[in-house]
Amino acid sequence: MKATAGRLPEEGPPLGKLHPALAPNGNISIAAALARCASPTVGVTSSRRRVWAGQDGSRDMRNIMAVITLFVLAITSSASALSAIGGRNDWSLLSADRLQQLPPQVSSVIRAGQRACGEDEPRVRTGFLRYLKGRNGEEFISLHFDQFHCARSAALCNSAGCMHRVFVSNQWQRAREVWRGQVHDIDLDDVAGRASVTIHCGDTCSSRLHWNGTAFSHQ
Repeated sequence: MKATAGRLPEEGPPLGKLHPALAPNGNISIAAALARCASPTVGVTSSRRRVWAGQDGSRDMRNIMAVITLFVLAITSSASALSAIGGRNDWSLLSADRLQQLPPQVSSVIRAGQRACGEDEPRVRTGFLRYLKGRNGEEFISLHFDQFHCARSAALCNSAGCMHRVFVSNQWQRAREVWRGQVHDIDLDDVAGRASVTIHCGDTCSSRLHWNGTAFSHQ
């Protein structure tokens, strides 16, 4: 059983309009332009000079390629703009009410991250907060700062990854931190009734720690 992510209200990105260069089915309509190059090369005689259709065809092909290039650039720009809009709207506010529902030790860490990033308010993606219930009633809470909006990314992330922290709490004691690290990602799991954290430190690098009742260890 894996840890569940805290659900936050989300708004999807607004639907974009098709670029004028696109046909209703989304394909670039260039068949008519290309058809001009399908006719065989023939000679044409005028009163002033002899012109070969092959020469005109070369100019036509250059013009067509220029038009196609403009279409591709326009479509790429539109796609980039829609992607940027989706990225901006992917963030949700972590409200003061929601922070108050967390253990004080956890909410203070989030506020500290907000200040370090120079943010007016904490904004996160779904998956920033994850929870796992232990077999003895304890609750594990992990913070994934790769899902935390940060104008100063170096404050929380480096080449090794972003800050991840794990806390444990129960009804008899305050939350306390039991693991932290700059890694690509972590997963909280229940393995045979025992809480564990899998640490992803790279594409081919990972390790698993198990809860021994007081801390996470390799045994």
